[in-house]
Amino acid sequence: MFMLVFIVSSCNLLNSTDDDTAQKDPYNSVRENYDKKGRLVSTISYKDSVPDGLAYNYYQNGNVQAEFNYKKGKKHGEEKVFYENGDLYQVTQYVNGQKWGIQKKYYEGNRLMAEIPFEDNEVVTGLNEYTKSGKQKNKGTKIEFELVDKTAFENKFELKVRLSDGSKAAKFHQYFVDEKHEYVGKTPLETDNGIGTLSYFVGPGKSLVKKIYIVAERKTTLRNLEIFKDSFNLAVVNKKKFY
Repeated sequence: MFMLVFIVSSCNLLNSTDDDTAQKDPYNSVRENYDKKGRLVSTISYKDSVPDGLAYNYYQNGNVQAEFNYKKGKKHGEEKVFYENGDLYQVTQYVNGQKWGIQKKYYEGNRLMAEIPFEDNEVVTGLNEYTKSGKQKNKGTKIEFELVDKTAFENKFELKVRLSDGSKAAKFHQYFVDEKHEYVGKTPLETDNGIGTLSYFVGPGKSLVKKIYIVAERKTTLRNLEIFKDSFNLAVVNKKKFY
């Protein structure tokens, strides 16, 4: 699969020129930027010297590569990215510079490839992917838990986590919430061959009860980030006697 790379800032360009309006009012204008060969690379609307309004990036053949909108220097509203032949590749919604809502990707020919959910610029659970024939690809996968009792020799329990489809590319984190169940952070799990492990040491005659929150992530064959979340109610007792 090829990659689309586009420039969103005029500071990366080799040369730039402004139209007559820009020369009269360089702080409020539509600026046109060109490469060394004189080809139009981008146009960006400015207000009070800050990107504000519509902006475009262009392929060398003159077709639009990306179309997006700035509001006070930040992306805001709908961004569209196109294949070089003009077909739509991707649509993303921005709110004050952050990705929010469902990002849609398309195969050439405008057939839906993927729906990727974002919140506050982060990918969240709920990815949907489709084949070129329109069949949904990735439904039903979930996190599976396995509790292993090792108290006979080590005074510990191990919680194994894996994806139900056997994916070996998954990485796992334990995430933490406060009293209001709001996210406060995460730590990576030791992961080997698609299986993550958490260890809990419990002394003889002792018990442990807690809720474990797990997030898994992996890259799909279509190069999208897929997120899974689940929890496990841990309740264990080390039945060995304490001497």
